[in-house]
Amino acid sequence: MEKEEFRAKLKVTPINEREKISEYNRFVAEQEKPFILFINSINKYINKLRRKGILSNFLEVRARIKASSSALKNDETKALDDVFGMEFICATEREIEILRENIEKLVSITKLRDHNKENGYKAVHCMYSIGDELVERLNQTSRRKYDRNLFPIVEAQYKTIQVFYESNYGTASHEKYKDTNIDEVQRLYNSGQLVPGVYLPYMWVSDPNNDNMRELSTEEIIRKIYPTLDLGDDMERTE
Repeated sequence: MEKEEFRAKLKVTPINEREKISEYNRFVAEQEKPFILFINSINKYINKLRRKGILSNFLEVRARIKASSSALKNDETKALDDVFGMEFICATEREIEILRENIEKLVSITKLRDHNKENGYKAVHCMYSIGDELVERLNQTSRRKYDRNLFPIVEAQYKTIQVFYESNYGTASHEKYKDTNIDEVQRLYNSGQLVPGVYLPYMWVSDPNNDNMRELSTEEIIRKIYPTLDLGDDMERTE
């Protein structure tokens, strides 16, 4: 199910919140495997560039699929454009330039935007669709033959380590930027409702020694997005 088809379904009357979530989950499920194939292929390519000395081992790749609570909040505007995303955390601005030059040999750019906000957030956001060359590479090593239309549009964010720190722990952090009601988030966590797919995204992280990206656990995702949340394990860590 493509994005525009999914948007059309959301406009059908009547459709309640439960039906919206059900349609969203189906939309994600149909594209999850191609998305994982895409991110693993990009990570494999980056590892190859690392071995050649073109990119550093400091570079980290993260990927995510938006939770339904986030994606459906602004479904009439931009949210459905970035359901599937990747984040490239680079050592320097120059490494971002080198990485983009190489990544964009494998993808097609549908949209590009530079962010330079007063809160310290500075990054390049690109919307990518998979390129014919990458599809051909995948088909050479896979039993299944993939059509490029099966792959979702992916939002790619490029940022330096410094900007990444600010966007996670500093002035541009998720908690501050989104004006998060941390008490409500804490309530969801305490009641066991803070889970991937609903209130948390699904997330993956790269490993320089493994071409396949590793899916993060629920706790790892929570610690990344809500670093101030009380997970009730302080005593365990000090014992």
